[in-house]
Amino acid sequence: MIRIYKDEAGENKARIIELGDLRMISVDVFAEAPPPQGAELLAVGKYKLYIAAEEAPEGKLEYVYYDNGVKQQLISIRYIGRLSADEALAYLGEVARRITGRR
Repeated sequence: MIRIYKDEAGENKARIIELGDLRMISVDVFAEAPPPQGAELLAVGKYKLYIAAEEAPEGKLEYVYYDNGVKQQLISIRYIGRLSADEALAYLGEVARRITGRR
C-alpha cells in the first residue's frame, strides 16, 4: 500500500510504501550539499544523480543527490526497513535536520 504523509500544515511530507513488515519511506530535502565519497553515480544525459547508502536502525538509509553541473543538492532521503512509519519518519526528520541544520 502506498500513502502520502502530510505535516501539520497539510503539506506532503513523505511517501510511505508498506510491504508487509518492511517499509520504504521517502522524504524530500532539497539542501545544497555535495555527494559523499563512494556514492554511486547514475548519469542521466548532462545531469548526474548520486546514490549513497548507510546502515540505519532495523534497515538502511539511501541519499539521493542531484548535480546539474552548476549546483549539487541532496534531494531526498529514503528509509528502507522494519521501523514503524512513525518511528521511521521521526528518524528521517532527525537525519534531515542534522544534514541541513534546519529545524
